Amino acid sequence: MFAIFQCTFFAWLLLHFADCDAARSTGNVVYPRLLEARGLDADKILYIQDDVVLRLQKSSVLSESLVFSENINGRRVNKLMNGKELEADMYYDRNRMASVNIEDKNGGVEVKGILGHRLRIAPLDISARTGDGPIPHEIFEVEQRAVIPGNHSVGQEEKSNGNTFYAELRIVADGNHREAFKSDHELVQYLALSIELVNIRYEDTSNPRVQFLLTTVEVAENNFTEVFYAPDVDCPGRSVKIYMDPVLMINKTAEIYGNSDEDITVFVTSVDLADNFDGTAYNHVMGARVDPYNYMFLYRVRTCNQQKL
Repeated sequence: MFAIFQCTFFAWLLLHFADCDAARSTGNVVYPRLLEARGLDADKILYIQDDVVLRLQKSSVLSESLVFSENINGRRVNKLMNGKELEADMYYDRNRMASVNIEDKNGGVEVKGILGHRLRIAPLDISARTGDGPIPHEIFEVEQRAVIPGNHSVGQEEKSNGNTFYAELRIVADGNHREAFKSDHELVQYLALSIELVNIRYEDTSNPRVQFLLTTVEVAENNFTEVFYAPDVDCPGRSVKIYMDPVLMINKTAEIYGNSDEDITVFVTSVDLADNFDGTAYNHVMGARVDPYNYMFLYRVRTCNQQKL
């Protein structure tokens, strides 16, 4: 019987640049370029630097007609997005656990995405570029908040016998997460890059093989999140910081989305998670129960004959 996740938090997927943040520049400027692909095991070969060369395969994680839902002037509005167009430039490297979006820009390539569970890549400000040719990019390192025991290596890819269960996925993003992106399309694309890495981890499942298909992205209403203010645990120089209570959010998400049509509902935030002990934040939940290779999958399991979330 297929297990249903009660709630999932994707946290720290964004590249923030505030002081004391988890994503910091490595100071490494690179100029990615596409190389000629030889053989049948890659659609594209992307050279980033000598020790980072990606053998890319095409991604497919979005529904053909993806629903984007948001609240406009007090009214819930749904619009359809072409999932195949959104993921047209998305690729992944299974062995390196990388998932990137590649666009041709005036003789160069622009790369955004994830290079393993610790590194991210994004183009530098366009003002740093002169004319056509290679585009400068910066590599960022994401702090690993906890060391997760166990073996997280990806095994050899196995051929599916056709018995694949595609779990339909709804992602609900809060306002903090949505504001980090320039457009709705950019938000959906970044979520898709993350889901691709989750699918890589689940390729080893069998009878059935499990893969995730993103069908709905929803922007939560402003009063949806359960947050509190407390002294900053990680940055004493900052007096007060906003935290999110994960237990309250799990229960609230279950209450609102427990009967949705999708197999799984995921709540996404860029706010740090912490337990609230009389106004003191205890942020052990940022890592202790999180698998970094699943990009902050925090879950409790339910069987399919129970409430679906």
